[in-house]
Amino acid sequence: MINVFIWQSGEPLQLDKDNHNPMRGINLSNYLEKKKFKVTLISANFNHTYKKLRFENINKFKLIKVKKNLDIVLINSTGYKKNISISRLIDHFILAYNLNSFLKSVKLKPDAAFIGFPPIEPSIIFANWLKKNRIPYLFDIKDLWPEYFYERLKNKFLNLLVKFFYFMPVIYLNRSLKNSSGILANNEFFLQYTLKKIKRRKKKTDSVVYLTKPSIKIRKLFKKN
Repeated sequence: MINVFIWQSGEPLQLDKDNHNPMRGINLSNYLEKKKFKVTLISANFNHTYKKLRFENINKFKLIKVKKNLDIVLINSTGYKKNISISRLIDHFILAYNLNSFLKSVKLKPDAAFIGFPPIEPSIIFANWLKKNRIPYLFDIKDLWPEYFYERLKNKFLNLLVKFFYFMPVIYLNRSLKNSSGILANNEFFLQYTLKKIKRRKKKTDSVVYLTKPSIKIRKLFKKN
């Protein structure tokens, strides 16, 4: 049985009770589980949409059995109230630190992995671990990071501060992208921008994968009465 790890934060999960549309993490993990893969979906304990923790009193991470071949691992962090804030940057560093703790505890290594990006810090930690263990992985670009912060910080001092803050992470990120087996993006601009940033030509494993609802729901729209 093929064992796959998926890192995808900032999205709804199968265990969330609130109304939500399935995104990358849910769609991919459900698809692979139905195809008889062993899937571990790793995400944040902090719910980005509702700005609250999914579970209280978690030390660093929590493993939840969803189905026979589908586990969800929640990585703890401090959380934040605003998308553009120092507290969010701190949250991501703690998230990366706790993700690293989980990866150190892993006994059965995956055969392949999928990295949902951003945030930048956990993506680097995960990519480094995969590279060290010679595990192939795909990078999925959902948003440009840290450009997301650059564009929204109008204060010049804060803008320069964030650029300084991300100077080394961006170098490590570009290295992780180059080491990946392929790069995916939810639109053509993000894909071309990323390839240009890492100075690499497009490969067969680089592709645009639009964010859609599961195909079974789309087919129902065209089903004749």
